[in-house]
Amino acid sequence: MTTDKTSILRRQLEAQEIQVTHLADGTSVLLDLSGHQVLSLNKTGTLLTQLVMSENSSEEELAKELAARYGVSEEQAFEDCAEFLAKLSAAVGS
Repeated sequence: MTTDKTSILRRQLEAQEIQVTHLADGTSVLLDLSGHQVLSLNKTGTLLTQLVMSENSSEEELAKELAARYGVSEEQAFEDCAEFLAKLSAAVGS
């Protein structure tokens, strides 16, 4: 089941005029046409954004994926994930 934070962010990203450009190094750039801003995402931010947009993932599932990929504790991954989701949501919020 999707938590509120991920479903809210997914709706925000879908509702905005956002174009995503994936770069060869695994990073990406989000161009928010409605908010007139450019957001640069590192590899981890790109991964999280892709997971939010492509899957019905909860915040806990995102954190587990981070922990597995990067070898950090699930607690640390959850804190980092929550911080990223809040910042991205604030940046693209309408």
